[in-house]
Amino acid sequence: MRSETVGGGAAAAAATVGGSSSSSSSSSSSSSSSSSGTPGDGQRTLVEACTDGDVPTVRRLLDEGRSVHETTEEGESLLSLACSAGYYELAQVLLAMRANVEDRGIKGDCTPLMEGASAGHVEIVKLLIAHNADVNAQSSSGNTPLMYACAGGHTDVVKVLLHHGANVEDHNENGHTPLMEAASAGHVEVAKVSLSASLSLSLEY
Repeated sequence: MRSETVGGGAAAAAATVGGSSSSSSSSSSSSSSSSSGTPGDGQRTLVEACTDGDVPTVRRLLDEGRSVHETTEEGESLLSLACSAGYYELAQVLLAMRANVEDRGIKGDCTPLMEGASAGHVEIVKLLIAHNADVNAQSSSGNTPLMYACAGGHTDVVKVLLHHGANVEDHNENGHTPLMEAASAGHVEVAKVSLSASLSLSLEY
């Protein structure tokens, strides 16, 4: 994280965690507002279709040869866009078409898992992990999916990440651990879960 705090979506959705990423939701709206086509006019771009969660159009465009590796004008990958918006079926389609589960886009900051964890989309988090997403990947400011989930107060996501080996002792560039992120954001239940995991880890040594 930089000077901002984790609590904001991987792409700075809420912009609290390390604040190094830019909000995915704002990315989506930017992409949408800059679009020249309109639904149903047959001229929609792949990015526009993904922004709206328009799975049939996305399937058609991919079948016609469009690349699953395209990015938004803000440099966000299509998979990250889908994960931050909670478009589960779209994420499935993109992964089935061989989207890179670790694709950070041109921005090169947050992974799709960070975006999904930050937004609290537990089923998407499970989907990405099932496709071997790195639960301990770090953003440019050192934030992990677990930090984003803790900062956002997403208890179920935190539990899933911990179950799959997320490191509760990682520190971001501000020296904050996931527990510290949860506590500073006032998420008591998440803080309890993180503390329990941290204590269990300590007892192993």
